[in-house]
Amino acid sequence: MKTTKHSKKYMVITVGTAAIAAIILIAGTVLTGRSASLDTGTAVRNVSLLYLDELAGRREQVVASQIAGYITNMKAAVSLISDKDLESREALSEYQSRMKQYYGLDKFAFIGKNGTIYTSNGIRSDISQYPIDYRALTEPLITLKDTRGINRKVIIAMPVDRLPLGDDILTVCFIELDANTMLKGVSLQSDNNNTTFCNIYTSEGRALTDMVLGGLASEDNLLSALENADFENGFSADRVREDFAEGRHGVVSFTYNDINETLCYEPIENTDWLLTYLIRESVISEQISSISEGIIKRSLILSLSTAGVLIIFFAVIIWQSRKAELATLEKEVQEAKSRAKTTFLSNMSHEIRTPITAVLGMNEMIQRESTDPNVLSYSDNIKTAGESLLGIINDILDFSKIETGHMEISEVPYKLPSLLSELYNLVHFRAEDKGLLLSFKVDTDLPRGLFGDELKLRQIITNLLTNAVKYTDMGSVTLTLEKKEVHDGRLLLYVSVSDTGIGIKREELGKLFHEFDRLDYGRNRNVEGTGLGLAITKRMLELMGSSLSVKSSYGEGSLFFFTLEQGISDASPVGEPDLDSLSLQTHSSIAGTPFTAPKARILITDDTPMNLQVIAGLLKRTEMQIDTASNGSECIEKFGKNTYDLVFIDYRMPGMDGVETLRLLMERYPDRCRRTPIVSLTASAVAGSREKMLAAGFSDFLTKPVDVATMENVIIRHLPAEKVSLKEAFPEPETQGSPALSALSFLDTKKGIDYCGDIQEYLETLSSYAKGMDERIEGIRNAFLANDREAFILHTHSLKSMSLAVGATELSQQAEALERAAVEGTFETSGKAAEELLSACGLLKAAITEALLKMSAPY
Repeated sequence: MKTTKHSKKYMVITVGTAAIAAIILIAGTVLTGRSASLDTGTAVRNVSLLYLDELAGRREQVVASQIAGYITNMKAAVSLISDKDLESREALSEYQSRMKQYYGLDKFAFIGKNGTIYTSNGIRSDISQYPIDYRALTEPLITLKDTRGINRKVIIAMPVDRLPLGDDILTVCFIELDANTMLKGVSLQSDNNNTTFCNIYTSEGRALTDMVLGGLASEDNLLSALENADFENGFSADRVREDFAEGRHGVVSFTYNDINETLCYEPIENTDWLLTYLIRESVISEQISSISEGIIKRSLILSLSTAGVLIIFFAVIIWQSRKAELATLEKEVQEAKSRAKTTFLSNMSHEIRTPITAVLGMNEMIQRESTDPNVLSYSDNIKTAGESLLGIINDILDFSKIETGHMEISEVPYKLPSLLSELYNLVHFRAEDKGLLLSFKVDTDLPRGLFGDELKLRQIITNLLTNAVKYTDMGSVTLTLEKKEVHDGRLLLYVSVSDTGIGIKREELGKLFHEFDRLDYGRNRNVEGTGLGLAITKRMLELMGSSLSVKSSYGEGSLFFFTLEQGISDASPVGEPDLDSLSLQTHSSIAGTPFTAPKARILITDDTPMNLQVIAGLLKRTEMQIDTASNGSECIEKFGKNTYDLVFIDYRMPGMDGVETLRLLMERYPDRCRRTPIVSLTASAVAGSREKMLAAGFSDFLTKPVDVATMENVIIRHLPAEKVSLKEAFPEPETQGSPALSALSFLDTKKGIDYCGDIQEYLETLSSYAKGMDERIEGIRNAFLANDREAFILHTHSLKSMSLAVGATELSQQAEALERAAVEGTFETSGKAAEELLSACGLLKAAITEALLKMSAPY
């Protein structure tokens, strides 16, 4: 009995517990189902609204495009009218009939100065029916006729040049369209009652067509109908009315005649109309209800039969959903980064290069016109800084070109000595500023002339050299070029750059070539750079069929190396490079221009006054007649009034850009445009810019900041040959046979004059050199006695460079030997050599002083 009672009790408890569990599970399932249905409803509604908004925007573009197409066809038709077409009304009618056929212009008509309407079928005098101010119309007009009738008409009118027709003058042309055609191909209709859910309204709420807009059909005026609607929170009829008046886009939800509806409206470009789309939310509700019922039924069945499985299943779903959300978020972040980078690259070129154009251009004018050594020195610093900034921009743009597949390999013949000279001059000053020994180890059997992409090879090696100098504080940087293999007129060139710098940690080698990344940031935070140099170098080499390798020991230095196949254009050996001659630099002051063209006349268009001043200043010595225009309209006006041999137009200008300006020039003056080269000026250097300009019809393309040599080449290429007089740009200075130099026979005066520019400048530099010799001697002696290795390197390096500049090559070599000894760690054993150097300095100073006194030079 007790057992039975206990069993019954246990059963009751079990059943009760199961019932409670079942109730909880079922209730939870129902609540979950309802919650899911609500979420589904929200999602369906949001997606529907997004679709509606997108649909309205796209269909508005269709209507706007139709209107723009009509205007374009009207302009084309008017441009074809000839004097013969205006000889009589009959000739005009025939012309109108042709234009209707050619361009599909319905009721193509003209209006005379007194309001007479000329159609292809005859003359009309009912101008009062047309809301066109034909006496004052200055731009295309889109308006309505019979606005309250069922057959509303769309009128598109535009002014024309005063065209004489007998005793009358034609001032306006127009076409007349059935308003319903504006919705052709853009309307949506329901299946059950053939009701359209698309229409076009004026800003006052009047419909252009007799098509019905959903449940709002009971009112003639949309805005009046909405006065009787019940709006959701945040919406109102006043807001819709304001949006219509201001021509703003909007989406509103409301209840009208117990029907929930959502209305989307989009302004149509070049009109005061709005295209509307309406959706009945009952459609969404039915879909939501169906989805909701299905969810609840299936949830109940599954919950009663497999509760445990459901728990596991939902756990997996939650985990998978979370994983999918994270993946989606990551994808969105990456896409946002990509969009930001694309936007940045598209704007950076213009926004940064435009002011650099002015800075570098003005600076070049200073270098042309100034003879003050201090001013030229400051100007050189400005040029160096500006070119450094351009280098950073070009790094980023190069990376963009590589990423988008627009980087091309262009192989041309080049001279190896010229490449070495450019590399040395680009890097050696940076190395000298840090007290580093820069060495070029070149295989003397390498061919003198090679065939390949010299520009990219120079950029690759320059990146490696500047990186090595940047991350080396003491010691040396060495460039090595060797010949590995030769076959079929081509060789395998081995290139390496080694340094004694800080090296790279083993764990950071993996991210060495990551873009916009800096290694060992804590230690290198003060080192300038974008973090793109090595990434670009690696990508460029891959495009050229090679690869970049690296070996590095942290704290000891690094070695970067690659092999690259190059053609052979001159097999004679290059020999030992003379780095001393490579390092000779002068101020970048420009002595003249390579041509004059006093009979040539050019027009330069740019919206920035400083850019106009800079370009006009740079071209001043060409003696050309230079006109300027500050915008596209002024350019068109001057082009129409004058005859030019060449025209430059800036691409990005406010209002009318360069492409639009060119298009209008070609429309108005087609013959003259065919005879006149028109060149695009643009600060944009992103991939595809050149192709875009040439495709638009420009004769040539020039990137800002404007390089004078490049601009002069473009001008010479396009100006008529008979108007250009070429001349020698930089005549060689007279260095031989000068009596004034006979007293300086112990110096290499030719090398000194090459450095200084002319004899007078050389003599003044020599005088300064002798005056400062005592200070140099004292600096070297004190540094050696104080065992100050860094100061010793600095003073011997300065003496080496200055001596080489005045032609004291023997003394320069002595100073270089001591400098190298200090760099390589044998500073302490250089006492005897240092004394010999100081003695030679004293003797040289005395000899120079005596020679200058004999020549009566200022000293």
